[in-house]
Amino acid sequence: MNDVAPAERVSPLLAIGTAGMLAAAVARAVVAMPPWKWFDVDPLRSPGALEGLAPSASLGLDALLLLSASLLLVGVVRSGRRIDALSLLLALLPIPVLAWHASQELEQAWRGTTLAASWVGLVAAAHLHAFPHLRTILFGGLVACAVPWLARGGEQWFFEHPAAVAQFQANRDEVLASFGWAEGGEPARLYERRLLQREMSGWFGLANVWAAAIAACAIAWARIAGATRGGDFGGGSVLVAIVLALACVAGVAMNGSKGGIAALAAGFAFLFLAPRALAWFGGRSDVAPTPPRRSEATRGVEPEGAFEVGERGSRLGSTPPRRSEATRGRCRAKRGGGDLRTQQANSAPSEAEGCTRSAAIDASRVTRRASGRLGGFRAPARSRRGSPRRAAAAPQ
Repeated sequence: MNDVAPAERVSPLLAIGTAGMLAAAVARAVVAMPPWKWFDVDPLRSPGALEGLAPSASLGLDALLLLSASLLLVGVVRSGRRIDALSLLLALLPIPVLAWHASQELEQAWRGTTLAASWVGLVAAAHLHAFPHLRTILFGGLVACAVPWLARGGEQWFFEHPAAVAQFQANRDEVLASFGWAEGGEPARLYERRLLQREMSGWFGLANVWAAAIAACAIAWARIAGATRGGDFGGGSVLVAIVLALACVAGVAMNGSKGGIAALAAGFAFLFLAPRALAWFGGRSDVAPTPPRRSEATRGVEPEGAFEVGERGSRLGSTPPRRSEATRGRCRAKRGGGDLRTQQANSAPSEAEGCTRSAAIDASRVTRRASGRLGGFRAPARSRRGSPRRAAAAPQ
């Protein structure tokens, strides 16, 4: 038996497109992409296989991303929704410029293809706002990249960097000779200074890029921790989100990247200050007035919607009034006690009509007071000169 509700089912095109986009993005995020397919050092002095994917593999990932984004957009159209043509046009607009650069140099071809595929992928991902389950899967897969990024950064910080420094100091002349640099030259000094600087770069190759990506994950996991707190999720989910957010913050601080620290500070400032700023500047006019509190004696007397008159501006009396226990008790006391239904059956019709009329008059008073406090439509006062109760009480 299928447990998925009919409203939650999605077309196979949407599911395949989302899975393909996520696979291409994660593969690019956790695999190095060197801009060359040859050795950057003498292979006789530093043997080893090429670490990462060649530019041809990068083109394959770009093709996968473009194909998946196209399938997702087709699925959006087949589901009965429209595509934002403006955003798609803006994503396709720079492609002629990228094609011109690609015709000038081969290296610019795979870099430009990566840019174009990422723009189209972002436009396709933006159309998942109508499919919350697929959007959650895509977003969760992207922010989950923080785990391998942190693991790779920790390996570089605690193991690879000390081993690289020790190997350089033990084989200083051979390492410089493998690059063709002379001892004491400017390239050799720059290389040594960069080598002695401890940092995390992950598979990006640059510490600033790694720090910016980890800062984005820190903000995302902090928001997830705040959203899952007090919800239907268990305490373990909140704890995992908090631990990942703190680990990402610690990674940015340890790396010492000024750009990453600035991105982290700006992201947290936007995360915590933007809702308050919106509520301060634009939310005051949208706040509905608080309805007045009703006492136990008058609760149930007013007609339905009496406290919404100030907001809707509708006429009173459209809903028949409801009498509370207090009103029925007053009617019983005025008529000598006993059960109201029994006495209505045994008494004259004029007395029962008078009791009902008194309840309606009490409801009208409460409604007029509520509408006056809300500042909305004020019902006209009713005249009681023709009240059946007064006519019955008048001397014959």
